[in-house]
Amino acid sequence: VYGIVRRHDGHIEIESEPTKGTTITITLPLYKEQPVPKRPEPAAVTEKPLHLLVVEDEPLVREVIEVYLREDGHSIETAANGREGLEKFKTGTFDLVLTDRAMPEVNGDVLAAEIKKINPRQPVILLTGFGDLMQGAGEKPEGVDIVTSKPFTLNMLRESIIKAIQMHK
Repeated sequence: VYGIVRRHDGHIEIESEPTKGTTITITLPLYKEQPVPKRPEPAAVTEKPLHLLVVEDEPLVREVIEVYLREDGHSIETAANGREGLEKFKTGTFDLVLTDRAMPEVNGDVLAAEIKKINPRQPVILLTGFGDLMQGAGEKPEGVDIVTSKPFTLNMLRESIIKAIQMHK
């Protein structure tokens, strides 16, 4: 909710008192008629196909990410949780790791930190529904190069991948 409100230039306030309840106030700017936005230009894709590790515990989200990335010619390996992702990372070589944050067993923050212990130059993107909140607070977990908010578009994912790869050139 915080991310949606912020994307609409709004504010959210939460007041809570034990045994009395919670009041949530959302303030949004007045609607101003604007011209129909132009369709966004497709984001650039990487110069060459990459070998990517996608770690996501939600099967549907994992499948969408895989379809998005295969569309750009990348080869993908997937893992259903952080523990499995770390094992695959230890036995493979990847150009980039994309990981969800909130996962059972080993979360994305811990996975990113462990990956950087093994290979400090490994680019890691953290995918999270709390991305807007994290960016607003200036939070970026150790081992994470880029934080990308969910839900994301293919263009947002492409831009994050390019940024993460360029950071480690």
